[in-house]
Amino acid sequence: KLKGEAGAEGSEQAAQALSDALSEAQGLNQDGKDGTADVSLYDGSQITDNTVALDKTAANKKDVQGAYQEHNTPDGKGVIHVNIDKTDMTNSAKVVGTVVHEQTRHRLAQTGKTGELTRDQQTNIATSHGNQAETLWSIYSS
Repeated sequence: KLKGEAGAEGSEQAAQALSDALSEAQGLNQDGKDGTADVSLYDGSQITDNTVALDKTAANKKDVQGAYQEHNTPDGKGVIHVNIDKTDMTNSAKVVGTVVHEQTRHRLAQTGKTGELTRDQQTNIATSHGNQAETLWSIYSS
């Protein structure tokens, strides 16, 4: 459960570990390259401006479960943002679904597919992967 700073820190670490394992399994860490993404939790209810997830055509960060920003760190890594206001952090299946959805966006960016696919195609692929992960997590973790 996400309770206080310690709970948030533990949830962020668990989401980071999942993202790192997916990066490894997807072959993004090859030839000495760190192909992982950084995971960051944020509280969407505290966003009072019109901050958007990607650009002016994207959804407002306070309205989405998660977001991915490509090459958003000094070392060129992408960042997976998880909105703790819109993602039920006490439901591990929901957290897994959100992280896998955004990790799929990371994989597409790391493999150069973002230029080949429309935003709708990227969203459909990511949503499908996130939904499948959530369903499988629910089945095998109960």
